[in-house]
Amino acid sequence: MPSIKSHAVIGPLVGMNVRTTTRRNSLGVPADAIKAGGERVRIRQFFNCTAQNYYLAQSQKWMKERKGQALPPIAPTLDPATGAIGGFDIHYHDVKLLVLDWEAKPVDDAAVKALAKDDAAMRTRLLERGFNAAAVVPADLIVSDDPAIKVEAWKRPGDAGGRGNSVLLRFANTGDQPVSGTMKLDLKGLGVNVRQAWAEFTGAVDLDGQGGVEKRENAQQKRGDGIYFNAYDGELYYNLKKSQSRVFSIDRY
Repeated sequence: MPSIKSHAVIGPLVGMNVRTTTRRNSLGVPADAIKAGGERVRIRQFFNCTAQNYYLAQSQKWMKERKGQALPPIAPTLDPATGAIGGFDIHYHDVKLLVLDWEAKPVDDAAVKALAKDDAAMRTRLLERGFNAAAVVPADLIVSDDPAIKVEAWKRPGDAGGRGNSVLLRFANTGDQPVSGTMKLDLKGLGVNVRQAWAEFTGAVDLDGQGGVEKRENAQQKRGDGIYFNAYDGELYYNLKKSQSRVFSIDRY
């Protein structure tokens, strides 16, 4: 499956009142996505950086007046037809970074709903992680030690060298009792193995809002409820309640 470019970072934006225009076509946004709008073309804040607040408070009146309160996240808006970005202000000496996401093909509503149900926030996170462009992963690349655990997986390809590869997983406890155990992953087969030590790494991100996926270096390290990822041995340790399911991704950077 070919790599599909689906986002671009916009910024830094510095100034006061924001109304800027982005050239969607030059960024690679398909014309039919621009025409469709909605979920096909989205904009969001990259992250709400608070690291500079201390320094801004030393010299900027507007930051001093906030009395140590961090700036809240912004909710930018985008007009797909014109490329106009707005919906927020930027104080002088402040910086905002935005991400423009788009879907190269129409959203598979049924597939997304099967995972997100009616959770709008989770639906957005799935699309941001590239679920709409992902392909089903062969079952033999993930081995469960408990037949009560149902596993589904999809892979989104990154660049030609494999950076940006992402595997989205859903674990569901189909039994009538809590379960715990180990899931074995073929990280190389999934394309999310580290190929250059100290130059690459893998990370696990929860997409269902139930809490982060913690890292472990071996099976003996203490763990509680939830999911734990051991990138060294390609193992996932799980503790799931009755009828509980988890949705998360493993990404290669």
